[in-house]
Amino acid sequence: YSLDGDYHLTADIDLTGINWKPIGDSSNRFTGTFDGQGHVISNLTITGECTYAGLFGYVGGMYYNGQSGPYYHTPTFKNLGLENVAIDVTGGSGAISIEVGGLFANNHRGDVTVNNCYVTGSIKAESKNIYAGGFAGITSGYNPCGKMVLSDSYNDANVYAKTTSYNG
Repeated sequence: YSLDGDYHLTADIDLTGINWKPIGDSSNRFTGTFDGQGHVISNLTITGECTYAGLFGYVGGMYYNGQSGPYYHTPTFKNLGLENVAIDVTGGSGAISIEVGGLFANNHRGDVTVNNCYVTGSIKAESKNIYAGGFAGITSGYNPCGKMVLSDSYNDANVYAKTTSYNG
């Protein structure tokens, strides 16, 4: 499946019993549109060692067309409920940082839109450095990119982050 396509949920999905593998990574980012059409994905579970944890792992990105630029991808998420999310991840011994969010873990230099979405459940992360949130773990970039526009949406998930690094 293309990571820059337009996808539409046509029914509710229950992921009970599945340890989810996030869609997209740092080499293959999701840059398309995901329209839940008012449907719910329930019981999204991610456990164990994971660097990018969420329904989507890595989204956004920047590209050049050879003539001018840069241009920024604009992934869109809309009309989606994520209910009873259960994310409980660690970075493992080699991880410098982990990024964790119910909807996506990392928006890198993209202009993401989230409209009419919500997240409920529990998001837990433990590592040396942690970026965690209900919708997004981190959204980053250089001006003017790397932003997230959030509208008519809410997070009701508990977010817990425990760092394993300390000075002393």
